[in-house]
Amino acid sequence: MTRPPETEPFAHRKVKLGDVTIAVADDQPTFWDRVDAGLWEKGTLAVMRARLDSTTVFLDLGAWVGPTALYAAALGARVIAVEADPAALDQLRRNLTANPALAARIEVIPRAAHGSAGTVTLGARRKPGDSMSSTILADAPVHWRAQTVTPAGLRAMIRDSERVFVKIDIEGGEYELLPKLGPLLAVPGCAVLVSFHPKILAAMKPQRAEQAAATRAALEPFADFDSFAVTEAGAVAEVADAAAIAAFAASAAAVHARRSGAVMARARIVGAAFACLDEMLAIGPAGTFSQDVTPAIERYRSMVTAV
Repeated sequence: MTRPPETEPFAHRKVKLGDVTIAVADDQPTFWDRVDAGLWEKGTLAVMRARLDSTTVFLDLGAWVGPTALYAAALGARVIAVEADPAALDQLRRNLTANPALAARIEVIPRAAHGSAGTVTLGARRKPGDSMSSTILADAPVHWRAQTVTPAGLRAMIRDSERVFVKIDIEGGEYELLPKLGPLLAVPGCAVLVSFHPKILAAMKPQRAEQAAATRAALEPFADFDSFAVTEAGAVAEVADAAAIAAFAASAAAVHARRSGAVMARARIVGAAFACLDEMLAIGPAGTFSQDVTPAIERYRSMVTAV
């Protein structure tokens, strides 16, 4: 009988990720070309560098193939990488194998971050591993089941001496998860970096009132956070007016908010000012949210009744 050929190990490639160099061994050459050229989320990397060190635990919810997990580990943080896409998990593990020193600081949780314990269905628009798998796509032709890990379950993994930085990028699943993030937000000084996906929300909830209600519920746990904008170059002052918001939209800026100096949220600004329902709560007109997110929540309550 002819034996099948042995699988060759994946070739390692050196990539410049921000100000560190890592090895990658996955199936995402185009993505890593962008990273190596310095074209991927420079503002996000700048915020991570400013906030992470050896006293931090970095919860990477939606770790994909590991760019932020590897960068956090390179900064000295302990990393808990949560990923439920089986193809992404395979590539993430290959990238960890290619970086043994960093892998020693990274624990992989092969589950879906979710507000409830149990099992959920995830799907992909094109194929598993494409970075866009989500519980929102449960009815997609390509789908699978995964066990969940809850905010309370993640809180149990945190050591008392650690500062907590949570990154959430789960392709629309944030609208379900954020209202239940309380166990993590209760940790003193907890910082959260969350990607909002208003286009996915709009597809899931076509009515603007539903979108407003879901966005308000997602942001209500952060009622005592201040807000400021972060561009590709790093942090800047709060956005002052609708024209500035539109300008940020055109430049695909990110938005962050903070409590006690900690970064809270990243919202992708999509389309014209207020065309999607994330930017209003993130920055607001005329500096509405420069001090407190609470007025934004009240504005959303009014919007729900007015739409």
